[in-house]
Amino acid sequence: MSSLWPELASWYYLLNFKVNGEMVYYPFLCESSEREINSEEIGTMKYAISGNEIYLTYKSENVEFEAGDKLDYIVTEITKTTMQSFELTQEEPDDNQYSRASFQKVNKIEPL
Repeated sequence: MSSLWPELASWYYLLNFKVNGEMVYYPFLCESSEREINSEEIGTMKYAISGNEIYLTYKSENVEFEAGDKLDYIVTEITKTTMQSFELTQEEPDDNQYSRASFQKVNKIEPL
């Protein structure tokens, strides 16, 4: 199976949340510690990493997070895949129609 993966290591997040009431798993590449993604389905979403916590800031009428939602940080290399899992600790709106969700690391990196 490792031959199917690109020869360069890749890092991405797999985000678990609801869009219009349906659960989606949205993967996006991690190119830096701060990144903005834009999607017609989920609107604008920014993430920042600080220590063992990941902060998401998003603006969308369709997106809904719930307690227990997870954000998986997956590192894929030629020979192995490891995963770190983060769990939603809180979600709160702010004054500018943006919402903020915080994910705290819940386990150590594990081989898959």
